[in-house]
This record gives sequence, C-alpha cells and structure tokens, in this order.
Amino acid sequence: MRACKSKASLILLLVQQRNTRALSFKTTKLNASTASKQSLGSKTTTRNIDLNKVFNPLTKRYIQQTGDGNKSSKWYQFMFVEGGNISHNNSLTPIQLKELRRWRKDNKKKEHRKSDNEGGNSAGVEYPAYEPDLSWQHIKPSIQSSIACDEGDDENTELPLMDQLLFVYKPSNLLTLPGIGPEKAVCVASVVNKWLSSSSNDTSTSSAKGQEGPSLVRRAKESVQWYLDASAKSNQPKKKKRKRNANKVFVPRPCHRLDLDTSGVMIIALTSDAMRITSSMFEGKRVQKSYVALVAGHINLDEEFGVVEYSIGKVYNDTKDVNEFRCFIPTINDGGKNNVEDTSRVISNASNVCAHREEPFVEGSLRTAKTEYRISKKFTIKMENGKKAKYTRVNLKPLTGRGHQLRLHMAAIGHPILGDTLHAPNTISKATPRLCLHAEKIEMEVLASSGSEGGVSMERVKLLATSVPPY
Repeated sequence: MRACKSKASLILLLVQQRNTRALSFKTTKLNASTASKQSLGSKTTTRNIDLNKVFNPLTKRYIQQTGDGNKSSKWYQFMFVEGGNISHNNSLTPIQLKELRRWRKDNKKKEHRKSDNEGGNSAGVEYPAYEPDLSWQHIKPSIQSSIACDEGDDENTELPLMDQLLFVYKPSNLLTLPGIGPEKAVCVASVVNKWLSSSSNDTSTSSAKGQEGPSLVRRAKESVQWYLDASAKSNQPKKKKRKRNANKVFVPRPCHRLDLDTSGVMIIALTSDAMRITSSMFEGKRVQKSYVALVAGHINLDEEFGVVEYSIGKVYNDTKDVNEFRCFIPTINDGGKNNVEDTSRVISNASNVCAHREEPFVEGSLRTAKTEYRISKKFTIKMENGKKAKYTRVNLKPLTGRGHQLRLHMAAIGHPILGDTLHAPNTISKATPRLCLHAEKIEMEVLASSGSEGGVSMERVKLLATSVPPY
C-alpha cells in the first residue's frame, strides 16, 4: 500500500513539474505583443530565448531551425517535406489552407471577368496598431573566399571594412527606421543603437546575445587605424580625408531598408565611412540580396527559373490621398512587347497591383524593374475534406530596387505572396499571420583584417550573411 502511495505521489509530482514548465514557457515567451508593451528604457525580466528554436504546439517540444541544407533534420521534414506550416512568434503556425482553396476557386470564376477589386484588400481595411517585435538578432557573417584583383579590376575601388559592419536579423513587424509619430519611434536603428551602447547585462532591448555591443563599436573605431597601418606597409593609397564637423558623432544606422512586414538579414554601418561606401555599393548593384517567399498556387512553368520585367511606379489614390506603388503591364493597345494573350496569368485588372496606361502614373515615377525567381518546391497539401490546397516556395533575387518590387511582381504573374495585405486578395492576405517574404542572404565584398590584434594587412574577401527563413 505504501509503495502504491509513493508511486502515485511521484507521478503527481512529475505532472505538476510538467505543468509548471508549460506555464513558465507561456509567461516568458517573447513575442511581438509583449515586446511592444515594454518600454525600451525600462528593465525587463524576460528570459533569453533561443530564437533559432521553434516551439511545436502538437508535441510540446522545440525544433531547431536548420535551413534547407540539412535534410535529416526535423525542421527540413516539417517545412520541406510535409509543408503546411510557418514559424510565427517562435511557434509553428499552420497555413490557412481553406483560404488558399477559396482563392483558387475565386480565380477560376474571375479568369475571364474584369474586376477592379480583384487584386487586394488595401481599400477600407483597418490595420492593427504598430506593436514592434523586438526579437532581432546579431548575425555573424562568414568569409566565403579571398578575392584576387584581376587585370580588369580597379584595385582602388573602395570597400568597407568588415569590422565596421554589423549584420542583424530583422523580425517581421519592426520598422527599419523611425516612422511618423512617437508611437513609431521603436525600430531596428533604435534598438540596435541601444544594444551597442549598453552593457552585457542589459536585456531590455533584444534577445541578441553573444557579443557585447560596445566592444563591436570599439573594434570598428580601431579598424580605421589598422587600415591606415596596412595601407602604409603595402604602399596602398590612403583614403582621402573628408571635411567633417569634428563635433558631429556618427550614429550607427541601416545601410538599406526592409519593409515593416518583411523579415531577414540587414546591414548596419558602424562608421560614417562604412555607411558611405556600403550605400554606394547598393547603388552600384555590388551587393547581392536573395529572398525566400511562399506564393499562392503552383507556378506552372516548364523551367524552374524565370524573370519578371514589369516597370514599377506610383499611382495616386484619391480615396486615401496617397501615392501607391503599382506595376505597369503593357497590352496590345499600349504597343508593349507583352500582350493580353502572353500574360494570361496576370491579374490584369487588380487595382492595387497594376495599371495599363502610363498616364495614371505620377510623372517621373515609372522605372524599370527586374526580378529573377527560381522555384524551390511546389506544395500540395491535402485537407480534411479531401480537397487540396497548393502553394509554392520560391527564391527571389531583385536585380533592381523598386518599392514593393517582389510583392508586385509575384502578384502580377498571378501568384501573390502569402500574408500580403497590400497587393494580394483578401483570401491570400489571411492565409498566414505574417507576410511570407524573408531576406535570406546578403553577399558582398569587404576588406578583412588579418594578423594579431587586427593585424597589419587587409585582405579583399567575399562575405556572406544568412538568416534561416521561417518556412
């Protein structure tokens, strides 16, 4: 009898411990809503959560994000074999397959019908208040290879110093730069700068760990002297000194932007030289960015690779009194090389995706735009009622940098990005709780120091920074 009682007591104790751990997870899990309610200046008590691990509500266990290279991992099994889920707020979240089915059914009905409201749900929609997700991370890039200057290369081409760049992961629902109004002051620039100037014990601004922020700033400043020493020993021309206000202190800031609801890797300049040179590299298309997206339906092409070339400009919306980005899709009457028959998959009448004539565009805003896409995998998910929902995982490479380019180009070929509340139909915007667009990779050339304490030599290398997509 005593043995039975002791066994029962042990079982009860284990159950209580399990429930306590579950409750602890629920109360400490960092997500967008809790993060936004915490002041950046106040201290928080949230524990350090490994953002590379995703909670599975079905098994009550965590899954390590591994990308598409590790085919034996559980992450690969969930995301690339089974499909039907994305990671949102560090938890597996199912894609709303019913919305994909409804979109497919609506498309068949509207295939030969004109509708000005077919393309999206931006009109008349009340968007939720800005609640910034503070779960950004510091990303350590990898050196891919050393680069020797060929005879045709310009050896004097300026490159940023690796130690003067900071690579970070930006979560969805976090502005790159401050918006209009004090409620939109929290952004990548503000939280990263607070981390760079804070001690290692301050956890109020980020889940990013691994290196103390101030040490990165000190190293960035020291690298300037390392470069001068290396240039003197190798007889390389020194950088021209620019006239600057001696009292003006440079504040680290992003070298480029990602949309509010786009996640992925970003570059932060830690010095004014890094900002100037990297910005110039973006303008000169010397920085390669690649994205991963989930789009509605199957992209049915004979080849897995394709190119979208539709110019993008701004069209005035008199209802909201703002200019909005749109595609220009030529028709036979417009004299363009693309015609209605050649673009049968195009949402040709979507009011917030495209326009047919050049007249509606704001003068001077229409510019060429080009996107390469490669089909990663086509998913067909069987639903409970036996019907099937379809979507495609695609790799996207923008060859130009126009506003909303990837969203517009995917919507223009008839496959809008899941979760897009700006240029996708209502059904697709509701299919996922976030925009399924992620900046996965950034590749660029930099100068890396070698030797002790930063060394006395600078080597031209190719740098790669990656962030695992949440799907």
